[in-house]
Amino acid sequence: MSAFSLLKQISLFELLSDAQLASLVEAGSQRQFAAGQTIFNEHDPPDGMYVLLSGQVRVYLQDQEGCRVELNRLKPGDYFGEMALIDSSPRSASVAAISPCDCLIIDEHTFQDMLLNSQANTSYHILRLLTAKVRDNSYRILEEEALRHRMEIEQHRALSRIVVGVAHELNTPLGLMNTAAGVIAARLKADTLKPAMADPELTSIFDDILQAADILSGNARRASELVKAFKDVSASQVGGKLESVPLVKVVNDCVRLFEIQARQAGIAIQVKNHLAPPEAVWEGYPGALSQVLTNLLTNVERYAYTPETGGLVTIVLAASQRNDQPAYIITFRDYGKGILPDDLPHIFDPFFTTGRDQGGSGLGLTTVFNLVTVTLQGQIAVESPPGGGVAFTIAIPQTIASQDRRTGRANVL
Repeated sequence: MSAFSLLKQISLFELLSDAQLASLVEAGSQRQFAAGQTIFNEHDPPDGMYVLLSGQVRVYLQDQEGCRVELNRLKPGDYFGEMALIDSSPRSASVAAISPCDCLIIDEHTFQDMLLNSQANTSYHILRLLTAKVRDNSYRILEEEALRHRMEIEQHRALSRIVVGVAHELNTPLGLMNTAAGVIAARLKADTLKPAMADPELTSIFDDILQAADILSGNARRASELVKAFKDVSASQVGGKLESVPLVKVVNDCVRLFEIQARQAGIAIQVKNHLAPPEAVWEGYPGALSQVLTNLLTNVERYAYTPETGGLVTIVLAASQRNDQPAYIITFRDYGKGILPDDLPHIFDPFFTTGRDQGGSGLGLTTVFNLVTVTLQGQIAVESPPGGGVAFTIAIPQTIASQDRRTGRANVL
């Protein structure tokens, strides 16, 4: 089928006259592509809109591991790369030929001339169809990303259930190790062995055994504390139950579980607790707060400091009032690179990220925002003065109402 006949069948051009279609074909350029050949790559500068005259093409993105994620397959009569006619931005995806194919390429100037020489209703029709296609594609991508995010949450919950079970099983041998170390130490200090202490060689052996028992006991206790923290965090993320718990314990448990990653990245984490005992117990959702802190810590690890230098993170807990109700203020601060002023208003927007090449999906801070404002019924604000790192200020009620699981965005501080 000729390019002219095919264009007549495309809804985008259905209001154009035969003369206008013929002019469009004449002004456009036709190119052939072999099977497997790349037509253009993501981030390439735009050279126009492509109308597929024959063959099939694949639209795809490439993930961090270099694997291709197919977005769509197109057949004759379909068109792609139309965003180049609207905003002249670099390509947002890659396209490759599945089979030998022919394309008609309409560049930006040709397209603009066609609109200027068309009647108003024709121009409106073309722009409306282009806008509808962009909207449909955006909606489909958002739905797929939302589905992927929900699947990740379910996988995380399933893993957390396993962790809870394994932690429970580990606690028994760790407890036995601690008990055994205590028995060894007690027996070595028994009165019946005091006569043997006169022998310097035996005394040295006993001292070594006692020191080994102390090391064994101390590390067993530390391992038990880590397992308990892991179990507590995982259990609260699985159940999402409303619990009464010391706020500083939730924060310390989360920090303890992040210690290995922090140590590898050279990050020192300081928790400063300014809560008096009467106001220290929080009735809320520990799992949600743990996820908020973990996401913020992960952001620091990825973006705030270089791996060679590392740096400091401070988490300050204080009491305050919000809407005439008792509240907690959690200030999470790093002292690293900071956020550019132009980027700061967008950091909570879905899919906004400056670190996609570092594995960022643009959902981490969106998740933080939703957890704070919906699940924790609080507010969050962010500041990033030039050269001063980033500070997140989170305000949450000291007592969260279990029946109030609001949806939608709350106010930012």
